[in-house]
Amino acid sequence: QAAPDRAAYLRVVVHQQRQALLRLTREAVLPQYAHLLGNASYLVMLADASGCLLDSWGSRRFIEPRQKHGFSAGAHWHERGVGTNALGTALICAQAIHVGQDEHFLRQNRYMSSAAAPLFDAARQLVGVFDVASDGYLPPSQTLGLVRMMGQSLENRLIFAAHADQHAQLIFNSASDNLDSPWAGLLVFDEHGQVLAANPRGKLQLHQAWQ
Repeated sequence: QAAPDRAAYLRVVVHQQRQALLRLTREAVLPQYAHLLGNASYLVMLADASGCLLDSWGSRRFIEPRQKHGFSAGAHWHERGVGTNALGTALICAQAIHVGQDEHFLRQNRYMSSAAAPLFDAARQLVGVFDVASDGYLPPSQTLGLVRMMGQSLENRLIFAAHADQHAQLIFNSASDNLDSPWAGLLVFDEHGQVLAANPRGKLQLHQAWQ
């Protein structure tokens, strides 16, 4: 039997990753932040690891009419193609970042400001990026804090999905009424107590415990 076509296999993997990101965002993340997104001129964008936009949600009132095609599924925001922008630059830097209006490379994007956070799966592989764009009148700390929270919520869901009904999961925080916070620590164990996955807060607690 001929060896499987590696390119075809990778296309299937990428498709599955994209579908998981979309499903978890729609079903688990957006409802959690509906009260925040509904009260401001935010546009939330979800892209894969190549910077290809998968979908967007929220207000489009501040978007220039001639730019609307850039906020539809299939648009590419990687830094290689459109220069400095929050979504593409966050993928390059692999960390959350805010890009103000005049910091955009392309002049036509300077009517908005954006904050973006990269998304990592249960194996800490880069799989996508969240971007929260606004008209530039909202404080950078507000949009950056929001996109970080949403990103951590989705990363936690990716860990849950990867190990659902297979291994023990431990969620912990400084107070019992904050266990549903995206910043709660999350650890996944096998039957021997080996840690298989952890979110950043969980890793931090493990590191401190071992010191």
